[in-house]
Amino acid sequence: MALSPQRHPSRKKKTYWAYTDTELEGLIARGDAQAEHVLKEMSMVFHFVTGWDNPFLSVSIAKQPDEAWLLFHREGKYSRMYLEIGPETTVEKIKALWPELKDVRRFLESLQGPYPGARRWGLFEQFATQQDQRKSAAAIAMDLNQTVASFLGEHVRFLARLQRDPPTNPLNSNRVRDWAEQNLAFGKKFLRLMGVPDLDGWVKDALENLRNGEPAFSGKAAPITAKLVQARIREWKKKAPTRSASKKDVAPR
Repeated sequence: MALSPQRHPSRKKKTYWAYTDTELEGLIARGDAQAEHVLKEMSMVFHFVTGWDNPFLSVSIAKQPDEAWLLFHREGKYSRMYLEIGPETTVEKIKALWPELKDVRRFLESLQGPYPGARRWGLFEQFATQQDQRKSAAAIAMDLNQTVASFLGEHVRFLARLQRDPPTNPLNSNRVRDWAEQNLAFGKKFLRLMGVPDLDGWVKDALENLRNGEPAFSGKAAPITAKLVQARIREWKKKAPTRSASKKDVAPR
């Protein structure tokens, strides 16, 4: 069962939540008890997001369960993550947990797509805020293109995994295939949201590049440009004065 569909760039200190289930299983085989604990927690979150009827799930992330834990709450189509702390939990403890919290968040997003539950205008507002903080439109576009490339890369990786090492259980084969298609859908969703022209053409070329072992978007060409980011920021600024009562402005499906 593939619990970690999205790999993350290596860091100086990688938390267990940034590992794939296969990597965790390797650590468990070497007697790593913490890896076993995290894999069980990952499995709980996976099943919660993909089908549990209970709208709430609590997961422990601290070595002492009463110090800090995460509460997942399903709200409509998406699940949200909240941090709960114990009465004796210190700021230092939360800071120490921060890298792990970010990886849990990334894991949740890998299960249900980018910006889960966020409104369309909230995403564009984020671009405007980043620009106000002196992040260029080109840099924002680069980040978005990397995100799309990551989702498309996972699509290719999962399909290759099915061909190379098909699971003996047909249910697991269907699950891996579903992950492949979901990652493809997430990548397309970003491109559609940003108003990328010839979306299908970009995706087709990117998948071909990835299958050939090349970057999704080779050279300087990439679907999301600084011009598109600027257009979405202008779109948000035009909408902003009247958006307070707009609760139907959600990302296109």
